[in-house]
Amino acid sequence: MPATFDHLHDALKGLQEDHADLEITPDFLSVLKEDKKEVEAEIQQIQDTIPALKARLESLWQDQREYEYDLVSVFMHRGKLLLALAV
Repeated sequence: MPATFDHLHDALKGLQEDHADLEITPDFLSVLKEDKKEVEAEIQQIQDTIPALKARLESLWQDQREYEYDLVSVFMHRGKLLLALAV
């Protein structure tokens, strides 16, 4: 995603140089750079949070031994996980 901001910035800067009538201002180009930094920070924050969330998820089921099952199959449909279990 951050690379998209770089490509857009470079493309618009090229258009600005070639077509002055498009009125692409330097302020607009600097806003793109700032937006890129915000997206990079958000991505980093999410990546930093993932291990803690995974650990929390694992801890939810850590002591659950009441029901045993065999995982028969896993299906994915439009990003939703569907499990078929045999109890």
